[in-house]
Amino acid sequence: MKIGDIVKSRHTGQEYRVVEMNKKHKCAYVCVPINPEKYTFFDDEVTATTDKSWEGRAIQNIKKLDENTPEGCIIDSDTILADLLEQCNYQETGLAHEIFDIYKNSADKLNSISVKLFYIFTDMEFNSYLGTCMKKITRRKNTRINYLYRDASNYKKYNEVIIPGTFTEEQIHTIIDCLQGGKYFIPCEVSLPEIRFEDKTEADHPWFELSEDGFEETEAKATCYISPEYLVELFLERKKAWQDEFYVPADWL
Repeated sequence: MKIGDIVKSRHTGQEYRVVEMNKKHKCAYVCVPINPEKYTFFDDEVTATTDKSWEGRAIQNIKKLDENTPEGCIIDSDTILADLLEQCNYQETGLAHEIFDIYKNSADKLNSISVKLFYIFTDMEFNSYLGTCMKKITRRKNTRINYLYRDASNYKKYNEVIIPGTFTEEQIHTIIDCLQGGKYFIPCEVSLPEIRFEDKTEADHPWFELSEDGFEETEAKATCYISPEYLVELFLERKKAWQDEFYVPADWL
């Protein structure tokens, strides 16, 4: 057993790294496990588990080469790795999902190599990265349009529809400008749903109320698949041409 070896204790079954000779016992070594505590073992209490694969031997040789590089302009394992990272395309779609899959398939997730490498390359804990993704990933924004049906007896039915995408202020102003009296419209004539009272009475009419405040962004799924641009076109077609066979609001007279 020598300094730098990775050994496995016959008593604890855990692996440790040999860091120094024990000052009191020449045949004992100070070993450090994953946690920061130090343990002292005699030579016959542990078995060596140093990686003897080609990769393991290559890593040991590279570490020795790094320690013996000359001063000044050098090439070492860090500079080679830096060159490789510069050549990587981090904008490639799916890279994060590949990391997620590696993490998901790890036996010991919190102590997996993928988590440790992630911290080395980003200086951020993996859990913190996941939390940041949850907060900052761009959501697809839609628009909820709220409009009101109010019969002649002032009974009300609230309506809403969610359009995919968002409206500009100019588009909203255009729609409002198309309303009859700056307030009233007939939803079915612009391909929007209508909810009124089930029982039709003399108080019923085709008009609904809409205002600029009725437009709000939402992350909810669309319920009516009309683009903002097409909806504006529909309103422009009906401007000053709303069909009214039944009712004219009193405040127009």
